[in-house]
Amino acid sequence: MKKTRHPEYRAKPAVPVLWLAACVILAGLIVYFNSLNVPFIFDDHDQILKNPRIQQGGTMKIFSGTNRPIVELTLAANYAVSQNHPLSYHVVNVLIHLFAALVLLGIVRRS
Repeated sequence: MKKTRHPEYRAKPAVPVLWLAACVILAGLIVYFNSLNVPFIFDDHDQILKNPRIQQGGTMKIFSGTNRPIVELTLAANYAVSQNHPLSYHVVNVLIHLFAALVLLGIVRRS
């Protein structure tokens, strides 16, 4: 005779999701920690230091003058907070990467 389960029954995951998310965040912080005190390099000079669209502010200038409006919008927000100090740019970058990793974890977990 077959055992039937209640239709609302869900098996508990082997590893709780919060532990997995904590591991992803911890790994991301460990990997990116040494990048927080690095100065601007490579294309940062053109995209941040020499970019009048992010320095003058105004979303219309950002959305009309580039093919990467979301990137320039985050750079403009960083510029408004800290001008040319790279720490806030690096912190926002790490947070964006951690968020993307958590979204990927959620997608993999559900598939």
